[in-house]
Amino acid sequence: AAMFVETAVTLNALNLFSNLLKSYPGMLYIYRNRLL
Repeated sequence: AAMFVETAVTLNALNLFSNLLKSYPGMLYIYRNRLL
């Protein structure tokens, strides 16, 4: 059971990380437009 929980946590972390990577260019774009 503990192994299953660890796997779920790892998958969740990977999912969060990939979402961050996907939204990073958009955030960078907004940030740059705010500076200009």
